Amino acid sequence: MSIKGRHRWESRADRGGSPPPGQARPPAKPRTRPRPGRPRSEQAEQAIIEATLDLFAEQGFEGACVEAIAARAGVGKATIYRRWPNKEELLLAAFSSLKSP
Repeated sequence: MSIKGRHRWESRADRGGSPPPGQARPPAKPRTRPRPGRPRSEQAEQAIIEATLDLFAEQGFEGACVEAIAARAGVGKATIYRRWPNKEELLLAAFSSLKSP
């Protein structure tokens, strides 16, 4: 049965559903365009990393909460969560940014 000239399964496959048995889904297209929207600020990222290291040094793991890091860096919490999914990943990124002697 077709809906507006298309088979029922085609519209489902277009939305990410599974094609019928025996038919493979076409390969995903690689992303060639830059991210939409405003580019991420390297200055904000550096401020977040520095604030993370400072708070960790002053107050330890518990004191280095995302709210305090955002306040010290002068950014919103959303700016942090766009770059790192949680506090642990942020701390790992901050530690890996340190240069060895």
